[in-house]
Amino acid sequence: MTAYMIRTPTKGLVELSKKELIEKWAQQDGAAHQDHKLDEEYITARDSGIFIGGLPANAMELKVTTNTILHVAEKFLEELKERKILE
Repeated sequence: MTAYMIRTPTKGLVELSKKELIEKWAQQDGAAHQDHKLDEEYITARDSGIFIGGLPANAMELKVTTNTILHVAEKFLEELKERKILE
């Protein structure tokens, strides 16, 4: 699924999937690993000045994706508890 599209200075219009956005975010700004070479798509989106609900647009996309994953995980764990698989 597409996370966002951004026009970059050297590559033009670039489309990033949710997976690519998460990978780029982890590589650029993640605590476990930081790749200090600039990733043009990620940096352009991060520094674009576009905000949604007070967050940079790419951060809002990460928040929405994270909330979805947490919701699915909670439902999965509830189902395991109901089936007495997980106690």
